[in-house]
Amino acid sequence: MIIQKNISNFFKEITPINSIFTAAVFLVLLFAAVKVYEPLQAKGAEPAIEITGKVLDIFTDARIYKAAVSFGENTFETGASGHYKALVERGVYSLSVSHGDYYQRQINSYAADGDETFDFYLIPKSFDLQTFQKFGGYSFDRCKFKKPPVIIINTGKFKNSKNTFDSKQIDSINSVINELKSFSDFFKLSVVEKRSISSENDVPQESISINRDDLSDYTEGGHAQFLPAKHSSIVVMNPLYNNLEGFFEVALRHELMHAIGFYTHVPPDIDSILVPTLPIPPNYTDLDKKVIKLFYRMPFSASYPHTTSGK
Repeated sequence: MIIQKNISNFFKEITPINSIFTAAVFLVLLFAAVKVYEPLQAKGAEPAIEITGKVLDIFTDARIYKAAVSFGENTFETGASGHYKALVERGVYSLSVSHGDYYQRQINSYAADGDETFDFYLIPKSFDLQTFQKFGGYSFDRCKFKKPPVIIINTGKFKNSKNTFDSKQIDSINSVINELKSFSDFFKLSVVEKRSISSENDVPQESISINRDDLSDYTEGGHAQFLPAKHSSIVVMNPLYNNLEGFFEVALRHELMHAIGFYTHVPPDIDSILVPTLPIPPNYTDLDKKVIKLFYRMPFSASYPHTTSGK
């Protein structure tokens, strides 16, 4: 009411000459404001709300690293995979967390539709060969490609599967492969082929094959296995395991990273902490080495177990 009264008195005192001048100034300011806001509108951007967190403590129970992370007055205990969560309302966010013993994690622009949980991993800098040896998680029989392997999309029926990958699933597979190629100079040189593979016997040397098996009951709907005799990896996916939108891509990306030898689980055979495997191939670039240190990131809204058995 006070604001409305002041505005009313202001316009009563305006003379015709002042009215023209005031209108001109108003138009200039309006035009300037539109020009400033225009590029933001064009890009669909808006100022990001910054959420900065820090690690309060790091602790272990038996073999699993955990940590406590704070965001203002809120404190979250990480899960076994070392991830943390920030609950956000509708808006655009810039999230980051840092600590002396962790690699800094940051995302500059994340658009939340409302009441979402932003979820990504923390990477302890202490993860090295000694950690692998301590937990028995490092093995020299893990897949180490000397040259970029051929990547095969199985268009046939693998083992007992009654179905083949449909067109949407093949598009998802291609998307994940392209994502891998985009950040890896080593695997960027891999040739992608489509062929029918009915069992491990059909897998060629120096290859990674992506197969469908609707009867498989692997944890999180997928499994990666190294075939030492052929120096190849197979990825087996069950698209029927979970109908959550985007879950197939998430599970495939997870297993593909295992198949190419980028990381393993510590302790082994349990979905706990993901760590990079060593040694890395000689052709890896600095960018590859950086990516190796990155944890696999969960989708923003998906929720499924982080600590399970039967991997």
